Amino acid sequence: MVLVGFAVAQPAFDVISKTPEFFALRGSSRTEVILFALVMGVGIPVALLVLELVAGLAGRSVARGVHLGLVAVLSALFAIPLVQGGADRAFGAFDLTPSGWLVLAVGVLLGIAAALAYVRFRVVRTYLLVLSPAPLVFLALFLIDAPTRAVVMPPVSAVSKPAPVVMLVFDEFPVASLMDERQRIDAERYPNFAALANSSTWYRRTTTVSDRTTVALPAILTGAVPPPDTPPTASEQPRNLFTLLRESHRLRVREIFTSMCPAGPCGGSGLTALPRRTLESVADGVEIAAHAAAPPQLERRLGELGQGVELGDAAAPLEGFIGDFQRTDQPELHFAHLLLPHYPWVRLPSGRSYERAAPLEPPAGFQEGSVHRWDPNPWLVRQAWHRHLLQAEYLDRMLGTLLRRLRAVDVYDRALVVAVADHGVSFAPGEPMRDVTASNAQDIAFVPLFIKAPGQREGAVIDEPTRTTDILPTMMEILGGRVPWKIEGRSLIGRSPASAPPVTVASARLSPVTTPASELNRRFRLALMQRIRMFGTGSDGPDLVDREHHPEWIGRRLSDPRVRVGGPAAVGIEQRGQLERVSRASGFVPVLLTGDVREEPPPGRELVLSINGRVAAVVPINPWFTGPPRFSAIFPERLLREGANSVAAHWTATRQSFRSSAPSRLE
Repeated sequence: MVLVGFAVAQPAFDVISKTPEFFALRGSSRTEVILFALVMGVGIPVALLVLELVAGLAGRSVARGVHLGLVAVLSALFAIPLVQGGADRAFGAFDLTPSGWLVLAVGVLLGIAAALAYVRFRVVRTYLLVLSPAPLVFLALFLIDAPTRAVVMPPVSAVSKPAPVVMLVFDEFPVASLMDERQRIDAERYPNFAALANSSTWYRRTTTVSDRTTVALPAILTGAVPPPDTPPTASEQPRNLFTLLRESHRLRVREIFTSMCPAGPCGGSGLTALPRRTLESVADGVEIAAHAAAPPQLERRLGELGQGVELGDAAAPLEGFIGDFQRTDQPELHFAHLLLPHYPWVRLPSGRSYERAAPLEPPAGFQEGSVHRWDPNPWLVRQAWHRHLLQAEYLDRMLGTLLRRLRAVDVYDRALVVAVADHGVSFAPGEPMRDVTASNAQDIAFVPLFIKAPGQREGAVIDEPTRTTDILPTMMEILGGRVPWKIEGRSLIGRSPASAPPVTVASARLSPVTTPASELNRRFRLALMQRIRMFGTGSDGPDLVDREHHPEWIGRRLSDPRVRVGGPAAVGIEQRGQLERVSRASGFVPVLLTGDVREEPPPGRELVLSINGRVAAVVPINPWFTGPPRFSAIFPERLLREGANSVAAHWTATRQSFRSSAPSRLE
């Protein structure tokens, strides 16, 4: 039990205590958290003891061998991080990195030595006996910090106008993605967001309070920024929208990374699922302990952490959310946090996908490290931005389906509708994608916020500075209630114009960033115009294509005199097989082309890819890999036909002088 506590339970407890979303992401109840801790701290040692007893049935020597083997393995797991720490200090003095295999070998040898010492020296066995209470101490300390207390329901605010409530929280969605050059909703590209804006109040200068969902989303629901490291759960943050409306509304809540709705009003997983869910959490806990023990150079061989959490298709929650709406006389609160247009960016405006990627699988183009920082070379960053915008168009399509459903069941006109994003996302080479910095704050801070009051039919645009903490008091005032506790936000109804204060955005992994409002607005305008220069607006035509890489060629035949191509290019296209059997009914279309170049690229030339004799994309070669030349391109879905499609590659006829309009850093 002692060795299990030091080698398995404590490392897992330590990581989980610093990761408040561990239980929220799994929707773990108070009972599940306690059972998890008991199994990790007591259940695993008991299971290993049972294993030894079973081995004893085959003979005493077998049982002794199993016992010593477990001592060696657990001692090695405990020793490896200590060896890694010592090696880092020793090798670091010479600016060297110790070999992961060397660290592992030394740790294994120490584990074997510990097992032999356990057999030969009574003092070692006595020492372990003295330490036997330690695992129980680890367990108690973990339960003190874990979200295990019961939910203490706050007072319910009297609601004099209990209208239906529909609330959508998008993820990784900067408001600039929706805008045209006049900072209006691009109605050609996003007709359904434009329709929502035409019947709601659009708070165009809304900023988030954090770059982390598990902070930004609770701030929306509570009206205040939670203290650092506060778990996003109802037990830790019971004063929120859901508990306020628990008596006046039936709650239909879909959360992903948070668990802010209490199990009573929002239902629960049921007793039958309790053992399975607990064992799944324990399996993740053991995996965390293994990652904690592994040398950094070998850790990736264990796979990514969190794979046991089943997020599924990002579109599925929205589809289920739309299906929840029925005609009813009882006021309902429908809430959904959606992983859209969050990466992986794999959806087209039609709803079809073009790449298979696991939920939360980072896109290509990141440097290694805990902070998702883009590679300095701009091409993959630029293409990621392109893909984000395509997925935003898909989100618009789904929003249209929701709005039609709300009207069909006679909810839309009567409802309070709120649509907001938790935070934005940035596409600047060398900069973090979503961890806020002084250079990308304009991309992370500004988020869309639309609030439609019951009966509202005319749209309005408000440019007064707004924070996401203002949403809860605004909703409660519209419903004829109030927030009966102290909050940071203020209602937006009838607010008098005021000077814009500096905007602060907290960061999960970096330092908070505070920017004067005038400077943040200036940088926002520059970033918006950069995006429009690169990808245009809906007025440029139906295809969302790169506007700086011969957009006028897209869709034209190679024989068109306006298309200036040179000789054929020797390339290997990895999607050739998919292009030979296109079926839109399958929901998958191969509009992302990748491959390698099998000749020396002509200096200054770019690759022209054609589908069925028509130009599909013009792209540069190998701007991000150091190995063999490669390319990556996205082309409009309309160029595909059912069944077999031909693909060809040519070089541009002349040297290209395209601007590397980054995405670039803004000054």
